[in-house]
Amino acid sequence: MRKIIYGGLFLAAVGIGFVGCKKDNMNKLERSQNNALEFNSMEELKSKIKELESMNEEDRRIYENQNGYKSLYTQVHEVYEEINMDEVKDRKEVYDHVNRNQNLLEIAKNEDGELEYRPFYSDNPYSLVANGNRMIIVDSICLKVFDDGLISTNAENFDKLKSQESRSVKNTNLNSDFNISHFRSLDASIKSHCGSYKEDIEDDNRDRTKLWVECFYENISGIPYVTGRGQIRPYKKTLGIWYFARRTIEGRIKFDVSYTLNGQTEVYQFNQIIPANLSYTQSKAFNEPLWPNVPSNVRFTSIDSWGDTPSTGTATIICH
Repeated sequence: MRKIIYGGLFLAAVGIGFVGCKKDNMNKLERSQNNALEFNSMEELKSKIKELESMNEEDRRIYENQNGYKSLYTQVHEVYEEINMDEVKDRKEVYDHVNRNQNLLEIAKNEDGELEYRPFYSDNPYSLVANGNRMIIVDSICLKVFDDGLISTNAENFDKLKSQESRSVKNTNLNSDFNISHFRSLDASIKSHCGSYKEDIEDDNRDRTKLWVECFYENISGIPYVTGRGQIRPYKKTLGIWYFARRTIEGRIKFDVSYTLNGQTEVYQFNQIIPANLSYTQSKAFNEPLWPNVPSNVRFTSIDSWGDTPSTGTATIICH
């Protein structure tokens, strides 16, 4: 059976506010006594993430200020920006700043052995709707944002989940009441030339554009989802360290995601344009709920995506 999704249109339409129409104050985001943003449903949460991802950096920060909150994403980037990488004269300045903020920042080697300066949680889209405690409440469940994934559970377990200080979902010590989603597929049975993750990098040794796409299975409080997403991120380099740059980003995220369900292959087609946008990154994604069925062998069967920023060539991923 073939299903087609263009630009995540499967999401239910919801209003501008984060809370339902029964709330009295529609121009402020709802907070619980535990200082977490609240949503009425996963559809409402994911629709809000989609809206925020489409904003440029300045507009999103203005939006947050107008609605009386500051997202985890903004918080880590504000600390990140305390060092002006364009003016740094000595690596020690950067390392000292990272050492003072080890819970938010890191300098680490990427897959190619290059040094990267980055804020944690910056590749997790849920960080756009989490506060500093990394928690989100959705109806009767709660979620916590990690650098590499998400953990969800019933709201009655809020305090226990909140107490998990690890940045990685792999380093938590939780029982079966907690559902763990790792944002990089761990399915060893993948049988696809295109795999579940691909990237392309274009740079001139000073500026860089990185495009990547990934697909995986998410378990959010017992509800299985198939997720596919793509991201375009610009970088600059100074003193041998690559760092996130705010530049105009445009491109297209287009791919087919397949998975096996009850012995049959399902195929989702996703195609969305990213118009010119001044920001640290631009992402597009779909999340399809499959309850009560659990998918396997989630993989790309076709990719035709590109991303462009000033000063570099166009990053392109084509796979069939």
